[in-house]
Amino acid sequence: MAAVYEPKAKRAKFADFVQQIEKAEQGASEGPRGMGYPMNFNEIGELAELRNINSRNFICNNCGDPFNTAEAGWKSNTFKTEASLLQQLMKPWGGNEENCWGYLTTGGTEGVMKGVSAGVRRLSLLHKNVLMIYCSQAHYSIGKAVHMLSGERSGSKGTIATIPPNVKGEMRLDKLEEVVAAAPLLGVDAILCVCTIGTTFMGANDDVRGVRNILAAHGFTGDKVYMHLDAALNGGWWNLDPSTPKYQLGSDFESLSISGHKWYGGFIGGSVYILKGEGLAEGKMVKYVKMVDKMISGSRPGDTAVLWQARLYQFDWEEELARCKDNCRFLVGELEASFCFSRFVRVLLKVCFEKRRCVRYCSFFCFPACQFDIQNSPCQAPKRSNLFSCLAC
Repeated sequence: MAAVYEPKAKRAKFADFVQQIEKAEQGASEGPRGMGYPMNFNEIGELAELRNINSRNFICNNCGDPFNTAEAGWKSNTFKTEASLLQQLMKPWGGNEENCWGYLTTGGTEGVMKGVSAGVRRLSLLHKNVLMIYCSQAHYSIGKAVHMLSGERSGSKGTIATIPPNVKGEMRLDKLEEVVAAAPLLGVDAILCVCTIGTTFMGANDDVRGVRNILAAHGFTGDKVYMHLDAALNGGWWNLDPSTPKYQLGSDFESLSISGHKWYGGFIGGSVYILKGEGLAEGKMVKYVKMVDKMISGSRPGDTAVLWQARLYQFDWEEELARCKDNCRFLVGELEASFCFSRFVRVLLKVCFEKRRCVRYCSFFCFPACQFDIQNSPCQAPKRSNLFSCLAC
């Protein structure tokens, strides 16, 4: 008899679980959102219908190359939408289908991993000792990617240099020059450098052209250099702001990664864009899915492309940038009025302020996409316990 009622009992568990999730979602929507992580929640409820359509009767799997014109191995996919979206996103950075290849990733970490992997493979074709450089203020995924991939060239330890930041959180160019000048003495014949456009806490932006000039001054040009830009945080709005330097693929950098869930919001995912050339493939032709293995991940959710494209259509993003800047100004005013702050710093779309004064404030006030994290002070030697950082999107 027990076996007869087992399906009904399991169905009841399913219904209970759905109710639990619905209750949790309702509770979460009533309180502050985005606490502790930079994500844009503005009007994401409008994407609900698309989410339902995407998963109503089938699951889209973008396992493969979105720019491959041959028949896809997995029939239910959104490759056409993904390819169109990538072309739109890469265009402001000087990318097009002729000079650039990319795909939608599971997030910023995979974008960094793929960009660095392509650089290691490309440089290793012609050079024996590749030095990998990044700033200690960079996102944790960069150190992870560099250390994992350094083994491909130099054994378990690899050749890695970590550059300290200045008080703004940017890579120190004087320390970089010291490392690059000494590199040939260590037998280094090529350099892979990762720069950041929007560090996690300070929102700092490395001087990409300054870094490139230092590398060139010491003979690291052409096929002796590869630069990846981790623009997960600021990449979405970077080219909308007239005050930012406009970096171009092929002259300023070789690859770029941007997260979708941070600036754009409404889904979890990222993207990577790489200058066409050697080193793109991670493996060989995989017959049963009809693709050359170029991506870090195999199966990729097809709804990412749909939701990201919808998000691009949803707003005038220059107006959205202006809204976020207004949020920054509003936050500064609130801090001044509520706590008489004597020290806080606004950095583009971020505001850094004293941790000891804001803990209770943060418990009940939050912008639609905020980040409150321990931060380095831009006004003195770094101390990791005295500032919080807020991204006001």
